[in-house]
Amino acid sequence: MDVRELCNSIPEFSTWTDADRIRLFAWFLHTYGGLGSFTVEDIRGCYASLTLAPPSSISPFLRAMATRKPPELMKNSQGFVLELRVRQKYDASHGQRAATVHVHKLLTDLPSKIPNLAERGYLE
Repeated sequence: MDVRELCNSIPEFSTWTDADRIRLFAWFLHTYGGLGSFTVEDIRGCYASLTLAPPSSISPFLRAMATRKPPELMKNSQGFVLELRVRQKYDASHGQRAATVHVHKLLTDLPSKIPNLAERGYLE
């Protein structure tokens, strides 16, 4: 999944605040981007992928999330890491369980296994 697909799957995404978008982008970068840590430039890249104007400065948002009690982000030598409870919240609301991913792949591959062209066309 890319960031466009994720954001397009959230009907109200266009009304979200920049702070909410940044949290989602951080979760996306960990979950689908495979990043252990992310940087300001990684978040800026998410905005660019969506052709969405970023806030004038992303750093203050990240600092505020890191200093909040309890923190939503933790800073390390490579950048930032989304705190576990925030990741779990986004996993529950926007993540896909492994079983869902497996079933989706099975259904996607199914039409190519059907010899009858009419049935294959219907499934596609």
